[in-house]
Amino acid sequence: MDTWGSLAQKRSVIRKAFAIWIHNKFREMERHRVEDKRRLDAGEISSEEYKDLVEKEHADAFTLKEIMDAHGMDYSKRVDYTQAYSALANERRDIEDYFQMFLKEGEFDRARKEGKSDDAIWGEFITAANSWNIHLLYSDADGRYKQIRLYDYAEIVNKRLRAMDSELRTKGDQIQIIGASIPTLIPQLRHPELDGIKYRHRLLVAHSWSCPFCPGVAFSDEIECKKHMEEVHHATSIEEDECILTEVDAQPRPETRDEEQQRPPKCPFCKIGDLRQLQHGDYKCRECKTIISKEEFKNFFPDA
Repeated sequence: MDTWGSLAQKRSVIRKAFAIWIHNKFREMERHRVEDKRRLDAGEISSEEYKDLVEKEHADAFTLKEIMDAHGMDYSKRVDYTQAYSALANERRDIEDYFQMFLKEGEFDRARKEGKSDDAIWGEFITAANSWNIHLLYSDADGRYKQIRLYDYAEIVNKRLRAMDSELRTKGDQIQIIGASIPTLIPQLRHPELDGIKYRHRLLVAHSWSCPFCPGVAFSDEIECKKHMEEVHHATSIEEDECILTEVDAQPRPETRDEEQQRPPKCPFCKIGDLRQLQHGDYKCRECKTIISKEEFKNFFPDA
């Protein structure tokens, strides 16, 4: 069974090295903030100067270039840049695994019984992770890596969901083009188990059963629809709430102006994959995984 220690040990060498540097960096910033407070209390600096120091110069934050320089990596080299960025991103990628450990250890139950708020409990989760030298970070608009707050995590999840929606929308339109000409394709598709979630209807079928409680949500067969109604809506009388059989136009629906503007640009290198924006503003191809800096993106897409 996994423990905090085993999860920490599973990380790559570079993630462990970065974790040690981040730990020492944040401890140094804490010492500076203690000294800043002493100077404030002694009247050596004003409250404005103190606020500026603790929020900027002595905050628990660093840039990607700073941590790369500390490890002898070249920020201008794509290989080094990708390796460093991935190390920090992969640490945050495992955040759900770390939170499961927080739940297993009973720390969540204790904090909840004490009546602590969700933000406070999240803070305890981050503190627990830090105690094992696991630092869960995000990059702000200025490219500075900081400890991730609950609000930041929500924003990251929202970005993931928007990307999933865009990908399913694009794939659904592509499949419709083929399915309109080769109708035997559509019945062979297997929908993911996403009961009650709007993504299910993205891969349209030649005919579908619609849930009367979820406008726009469609299912490939009646049994699946009724199962959804029983499990999600607790419908006890399926006869009274029959799933609605709907004919679906197999032709691709026209793209709206907003959707056309929101469609992600194609990678200028492989010409196939869509580009997705990373937390710190750079872009990554979903197909060939090439990372394109913000400056390169502006050169490739000056009108974006």
